[in-house]
Amino acid sequence: MIEGKIVGITISGHVDGATKKALDIYLYFHQMGYVRAPFGISYLTHGVQFNKGTDSDYMRNDHFVTFKVKGMANNVVEMVPLNIEEKLRGKTGTGSGMLPMQSVKPRGQFVHPPGS
Repeated sequence: MIEGKIVGITISGHVDGATKKALDIYLYFHQMGYVRAPFGISYLTHGVQFNKGTDSDYMRNDHFVTFKVKGMANNVVEMVPLNIEEKLRGKTGTGSGMLPMQSVKPRGQFVHPPGS
């Protein structure tokens, strides 16, 4: 069973459009019943003005990328104990498939990346 499972998405690339690509990918997860964690998308683009061969080193050494990816992963982990999978069992695929937000109480502190 995958409905109600938590998902976080990390996108990196050479040119703009990372947000659109992340949302395109998330659409497939959403249709399968996954729930995106708060701030569950992290992305970085290196820019078209740079050589594509330098993207990996740039992203690997950028501390902001590490911060955002760790923050997103933390939010996924913090949602697991909320037991959303059990609360959504049998409810997805009918109507909106979502529970009212007041029925899901966060246990921990979600990371809010700066600039978000």
